[in-house]
Amino acid sequence: MEFITSSKGKRQLVFEGYKYNKQKDLKDDAISWECVSRRNEKSCKAKVKALNDQIIGQTNEHTLPPIPELIDAAKARSEMKRRAETTTERKRNIISQSIQNQNDVLPHLPSTTTMGRTIRRQQQRVNVLPPIPAENDLFFNIPQEYQIASNGNYFLQADIIIGQ
Repeated sequence: MEFITSSKGKRQLVFEGYKYNKQKDLKDDAISWECVSRRNEKSCKAKVKALNDQIIGQTNEHTLPPIPELIDAAKARSEMKRRAETTTERKRNIISQSIQNQNDVLPHLPSTTTMGRTIRRQQQRVNVLPPIPAENDLFFNIPQEYQIASNGNYFLQADIIIGQ
């Protein structure tokens, strides 16, 4: 069993080339997972039941064949978000490291602009990046950790526009 993060930040199960969304918790501490295509026009009825990260049951057959490239693309997007939460690397480095040697997933990924925006938002959400001042904020206080250079000297304490 393998888990990835959906585009909405939810946990998804990857099993035998298919993605599953959590349907509900069951009374025996098991979890019911349903195919991600269940609630769209394809209406796949496949479900699996898992207990302690082990599949213990499966119902119905999938109505569509597995598309490994879609799973690989979802894994790459999940990896990008995970890296964005833990590093201050440039967006293009995060993207290239996540899709390295996976040319078959490129058609299934959003544009690089969209992926870059997702990475920036993820980094801001977990406070990896400094806050962005509002456009009309004339006296934005720069956080302490960004005021000191690597040699210990202060180099920037405030961004103040004089004459306005």
